[in-house]
Amino acid sequence: MKNKRIIRIILVALVIILLGALFFLPRINRNEDEGKIKIIATNFPSYDIARALADELDISVKMLLKPGAELHDYDPTPQDIAAINSADVFIYIGGESETWVDKITFNEKTLVIKLINSVDLKQESPDTEEYDEHIWTSPANYLNMLSYTRALLARQFPEYDHQLSTNLSIYGEDIKRYDQLFRTTKLIQPIVIADRFPFRYFVDEYRLQYSAAFPGCAEQTEASTETVAELITTVKNQKLPYIYALDLSNSKIARTIADATGAEIRTLYSGHNISQDDFSAGVDMTVIYQRNLEALQETK
Repeated sequence: MKNKRIIRIILVALVIILLGALFFLPRINRNEDEGKIKIIATNFPSYDIARALADELDISVKMLLKPGAELHDYDPTPQDIAAINSADVFIYIGGESETWVDKITFNEKTLVIKLINSVDLKQESPDTEEYDEHIWTSPANYLNMLSYTRALLARQFPEYDHQLSTNLSIYGEDIKRYDQLFRTTKLIQPIVIADRFPFRYFVDEYRLQYSAAFPGCAEQTEASTETVAELITTVKNQKLPYIYALDLSNSKIARTIADATGAEIRTLYSGHNISQDDFSAGVDMTVIYQRNLEALQETK
C-alpha cells in the first residue's frame, strides 16, 4: 500500500510538471518578440522591404496576407486589426486593394508608411482614372520604396539609423543589379501575357512591347473572345515561342492560346505574394526578378 501511494504521488507530480511546461511554453513563444519593435506589413513587397531593412536589428516583421493568398480578395480579420493596432510600424502599398486601411483608426504612436508615396504613379490603363498599385514590379521603383522606408524608419528610430543605412546599401545593390540586367539583357518582344496585367511599371520602365488579356489587374478572369483571337493572331504572326501566365493563377487563357498556337507557357511572377514553400524558404524580391528575367530571355 505504501509503495502504491508513493507511485501515485510521483505520477501526480509528473502530471503537474507536464501541465506547467505546457502552460509556460506558449508564453515562451510569445515572449520571443517581447521588447522588439513590431512591424506589420500587408503584402509580400512591403514585408520584404521591412525584413531586409530590419536585418540585425531588434525588430520583428509580420505579413498580414497569408502566403499563396490573393491580394485583391484580402479582408482583415479582427485578429489582423488587433495586430495592426498594437504595431509600432504599419507598412502598406496604399492602392485600390487596400482601401480597407482608410477605415482604421491608428494608434497615434504608430508609424504608418504608405509606399505609393515613394514613386510616380501611372494609370492602370488609358481607359481608367485608377492608378496601378503594382509599383514593385519595376526594380527601379523598388529602390525608391526601399529608400523611402529607410528614411521614415530612421526618423522614427534614430538609434537604428546606421544599421538601416547598411541594410539599404546591401539589399539596394542586389536590386540595382536587376535594374541594370533588365535594361541590358535581350528580352522577348512583344510579351504576350495571357492573363491579368500587373506589369505597367515594369514594361514602361524598360520600354517593352506587350499584349495582354486584360488592360490591368482586372477582377474578371474571362477575357473576351475578340481579345483571345487577337492574342492568338499576335503569337502566330510574330512566331513567338512563348506566352505568359501569372503565378498563383489558373492559366486558363494561356492554355487556350497555347493549344491554338503551339507556344510554350512560361510563368511571370507578379510579386504581390508568394507560395508557402517560397515563404518558408525565405525567398526575397531578387528571386522574383531573377525568375522573370529568365522567363523573358529568348533562351533560358
